[in-house]
Amino acid sequence: MDAVDRAILTVLENDGRISNADLAARVGLSPSPCLRRVQRPEVTYCHHVTGNYAYVLQIEVADLPAYEEFHANQLAALPAVATVTSYVTMKTLTAESSTSRP
Repeated sequence: MDAVDRAILTVLENDGRISNADLAARVGLSPSPCLRRVQRPEVTYCHHVTGNYAYVLQIEVADLPAYEEFHANQLAALPAVATVTSYVTMKTLTAESSTSRP
């Protein structure tokens, strides 16, 4: 992650619905490289929460080996991260799939 990636994250943190063209202009890139950088960060959501954990992250990677690499070499390697608890989504329920059956 470099200074441009950090600038992209700062802009998205303040305005997550900004268009790619506007985001690119704000960080000094053309739209194509900006979109490639946005699609590359594995963290898709970050929530500061109350309770037992300080943050909940949603991570999107290709498979479990990719998550293992992200976990070991990026997330757990951060100096401010003391522990990581992971949950893997097995199935996403929709309103149609969660309705009761007769």
